[in-house]
Amino acid sequence: MQPNSGASENPPPPPPRRRGIWALGIVIVALVVLVILLPVAFPQVGYRILPSVTCRAGSLVATEQYWTPEILLNSPYRGEAWGNQTVGPNIEMGADNGSASGGFRLDTWSVYTAENVSSLTNTPCSQPYVAQLTSTSGSFASFPLLAGGSTSDAAEMTSFTHLGYQSLSFSNGYVNDNFGGTGTCSGLRYATTADSVSYPVGIPFTHAGQTFQLPGSVASHVAYFYIFPGGGNWDFFNPQAASPAYEGGLAFSYSSCP
Repeated sequence: MQPNSGASENPPPPPPRRRGIWALGIVIVALVVLVILLPVAFPQVGYRILPSVTCRAGSLVATEQYWTPEILLNSPYRGEAWGNQTVGPNIEMGADNGSASGGFRLDTWSVYTAENVSSLTNTPCSQPYVAQLTSTSGSFASFPLLAGGSTSDAAEMTSFTHLGYQSLSFSNGYVNDNFGGTGTCSGLRYATTADSVSYPVGIPFTHAGQTFQLPGSVASHVAYFYIFPGGGNWDFFNPQAASPAYEGGLAFSYSSCP
């Protein structure tokens, strides 16, 4: 047996693999962040990595004037309705006995080419053009949309031409009972309110022989008040009920008591 000299051999230290893995991870994260943010921060260079895009206005194509809705008001058959604009010009309107009317302002809209740019959200262009409200005027007109004595707002018009200018297209008529209703067959009348924030609209635009309905919205803060007389049933339709951003006034369909 060989004597123990008391000396021992130390094993070599392990390679710094763990530190290298951490450094590699940091580099990978930095590259991912760069790939995501570069096309967002510098869309003009044409760098397109993300599949998500958003639509924005490009070059100006035309400017047009349209009658733009400020208030769209339906009244219940045999009842009454009022609309009061709560932000902006103090515009008030009234209607009764199933009639419908609208307050419109002659505004200027600009139409631009539509461009898709890289984005973190995916909202691509749905049309080759986009329209934006660029200036308002002092020209205002009240326009009848449905005759009095109508038991339903289903036939309410959605556009018109007045003094040589087209209106934007809008939808404020009755479709179905998506917003409840009321019955006053007990003989007691009923009253309710509603509010609008904006109206979805379509901007009619013709270019190079093609006609488009460009989607848009018009800010319109309106408080509505409705009165229903005793002895009837009314179903309610809210044209903007499916879009939380577009809380709107009501449309009606009447039926008599049994």
